[in-house]
Amino acid sequence: MSSTTMDAHTTLERNSGLDLIQLFGRLCLALVFFASGLFKIPDWAAMMAMMTAKDLPMPELLLGGAAALQIVAGAFLLLGWHTRLAALVLAGFTVVATVIFHGFWNSPPDRFEFDFVVFMSNVALFGALLFIAGAGGGRHSLDNVPQD
Repeated sequence: MSSTTMDAHTTLERNSGLDLIQLFGRLCLALVFFASGLFKIPDWAAMMAMMTAKDLPMPELLLGGAAALQIVAGAFLLLGWHTRLAALVLAGFTVVATVIFHGFWNSPPDRFEFDFVVFMSNVALFGALLFIAGAGGGRHSLDNVPQD
């Protein structure tokens, strides 16, 4: 085996653990959105009340769109298919939903801490989504399956 082949083989083995870490991180992040979209369905009445309280136009359409977006883009992220696009779409969704529903600067005193914590958690989700949008789905993703 040539030295170049050995170096490539060693690098591949060395990175396989990192590839699995990237996969696990992507799956964890995708699960947040996928599950959130699914849980909107059985909790529809409560979600509608929250949307209506924010005086959003066409709350039923927006709620259905939000659930569908989270389920579909979450599934894409989970599978690593169109990963960068899914991450960017979810990042945009996260910004909009966070500003509308967790703008701590407008929160009453009894909700301030909750909204602040959720807002900051969503900032972290936003950052993770941008990281995935930049890095892609990784070695263990459908995006990385060779095309014939």
